[in-house]
Amino acid sequence: MRLSKRQGRLIALTVAATLTGASAQASLIGDQVHGVYLFPDIASIYNDLGTPTVGASNPTFPDINGAGTFDINITATQIVFDFTAVGASFPAAFDGVRFTDLTTPFTSASFNPANDTPGVNAADLWIAGGDIYLNLNNATFGPGDVLTIDVPGGGGGVPEPATWALMLTGFGLAGAAVRRRRGAAIAI
Repeated sequence: MRLSKRQGRLIALTVAATLTGASAQASLIGDQVHGVYLFPDIASIYNDLGTPTVGASNPTFPDINGAGTFDINITATQIVFDFTAVGASFPAAFDGVRFTDLTTPFTSASFNPANDTPGVNAADLWIAGGDIYLNLNNATFGPGDVLTIDVPGGGGGVPEPATWALMLTGFGLAGAAVRRRRGAAIAI
């Protein structure tokens, strides 16, 4: 069976809309995120923070190091460290946190440009095995300091209903055109 140029274009447009169509904002909402505070190295758990489900109210890991120095809030697309006291990290190979999204592993994370925590830089943030690590080893902080990690959600976006509708309409029209052409060939 051979397709006309019009049918080929219609199928190509349908495929392009499917591959490049807008997808829903990837979000951590509904994901279970497990947090641990690691000290004095990456293999030593100092404090297990638990596994809340991210929701509209933003789960909080309060007072994660037991010293009343900072809380962590998780939103749909960010992990926000809110420092509540003056402090500095302890000298160690690793003094920080690891986050594991139990629903969909993390694939990317970056520092928000509005960060104002001295001593923390891009080299202190990385992803390994789907987990986010943040080493606060050289950090100094005070009340009101904020450190934000932008996380575009746990996984890839899901196509929006409009994208699915466009795709199904395109395939339907392509199928109808093929059937119509096939019916015309039989009638001759």
